[in-house]
Amino acid sequence: CGKINFGRRGVGSRCFGCKARRHHSATRTTEDNNNRVVVQVRQRPLLVRPKASVLESFLELFGIDTSSGSSSFPLEHTRVIRRAKAKEHMIVVVSDALSKLAISESWGPVRELGVTLAAFPREEEHDDGAGSNTTTPASFRLLDEGVSILARCATRRHFQLKPLDFVNTVAQSVRLGCSILAGGSTAESERVKATLDKSSADADALGDKDTMWYDSLEEESMSSVWEACKASPGYFIVSCECEIPASSSSLEGGGDATTGRFSFCGCVDDGGNVEVKTSLRVMAAMLVVLHRYSEVILLSSGDDDDAPVTKRRRL
Repeated sequence: CGKINFGRRGVGSRCFGCKARRHHSATRTTEDNNNRVVVQVRQRPLLVRPKASVLESFLELFGIDTSSGSSSFPLEHTRVIRRAKAKEHMIVVVSDALSKLAISESWGPVRELGVTLAAFPREEEHDDGAGSNTTTPASFRLLDEGVSILARCATRRHFQLKPLDFVNTVAQSVRLGCSILAGGSTAESERVKATLDKSSADADALGDKDTMWYDSLEEESMSSVWEACKASPGYFIVSCECEIPASSSSLEGGGDATTGRFSFCGCVDDGGNVEVKTSLRVMAAMLVVLHRYSEVILLSSGDDDDAPVTKRRRL
């Protein structure tokens, strides 16, 4: 096609699409009775397409529909990182160029070029290509960096909360996390404290101290999500869509409303106990931004005479 493969020189004009996808091989020299023997070693590819059984289980778990062309899930760019000595395989989203590269396990740093969605035990995917039938919700472990992608298209195990409820959820999680760290990592506690001290966000004041967020869900749809998570322990997603009206004084030049999404992940065990898996420092930073967001929206309403509690309820 006339395009040059940037990774090769002097091998003609070949782009990624023209390049044959083949397994890389390497040579290993051994000494046998003072004779040097060169052995051809076949290296396994680092990035492979997910097995149908594993990918379908993952998509079914979070209710991600990829049958329609309007789906926002990047199915064509989804790959699995398989390392020979690793206990887990990683489901990653990679760029179009990276998805077309045939690279081996020796390319360790290439993992940083993708967005990791989840990890699952290597026992769930056999080397012969056949997926096991033991995949359960607890088999998949979500990672922070990919939660934002899943939050855009997941319809199951996904709590979509209103801003006020989400602030309460994040504040409770930060307060609980800080209490756990109180007797442990001092360095981590100091980092979280330094994050919160940069703003007026107070986890104790913003979060409900009597009832945990998952026990106080008022919407029937969200209550059903919680019941489903308790019946089938494993990871879940919590997200909130925040909109800044175009008329807000904080926006320069007006225009259309700006919308952003916050999200994090957690896990429920067999006993119904909930643990937030997203980094506590990320949760603390999220609380600071959410608190500032609430201040901007409330101040733009012009009702400065209302009590803070009334303002939070209106939000």
